[in-house]
Amino acid sequence: MECRVVVRQTRRCASCHDLPMGTQVVTADDIDVSVVFWREEGLWQVSSIPARSAVSMDSLISALSRFPGEGGVFGAVTVGDDFFLLVRESGQGRWILLSDGAASWDWSLAEEAVDMLGLADDDVEELEPAGDTRLLEDFGVKGEELELLCSNEDLYPDEQLTSIAERLGISAQWSRATR
Repeated sequence: MECRVVVRQTRRCASCHDLPMGTQVVTADDIDVSVVFWREEGLWQVSSIPARSAVSMDSLISALSRFPGEGGVFGAVTVGDDFFLLVRESGQGRWILLSDGAASWDWSLAEEAVDMLGLADDDVEELEPAGDTRLLEDFGVKGEELELLCSNEDLYPDEQLTSIAERLGISAQWSRATR
């Protein structure tokens, strides 16, 4: 697994009719799914976490640090109908996948994820994932599958994550955690 270099960059801001419009700060009300999952003694464990624990990258990473995990612990978050975020935290590093890189132009959580990835504005594309699509390959989900899921406009972000849970074989636990 490779490590990512964090590069700080200035806050993105687009202008429309000469009025600056920045990213919208994510609140707990914007979060539809906030789940952690990890393997313990060879078995998957899935648990919901409070939405307030997923409003920023710092709060999400802090929440992930409370859970054990063979191969790391994963955080999964959806913000409305706009995007999902997967974070894998382990002793070997941190991997991040944002389902739609362009969400970083609109949402603070996505912007923070892109900043942690060290990507510039022109490195992200609408309806294309940003980050490491291989973060689940150790568990049987290929990067190409994640890329296809992220680009599927017929699925909402929560449905994309449910599909990932099915591929991991944790759909029953996922369903209970996301009720």
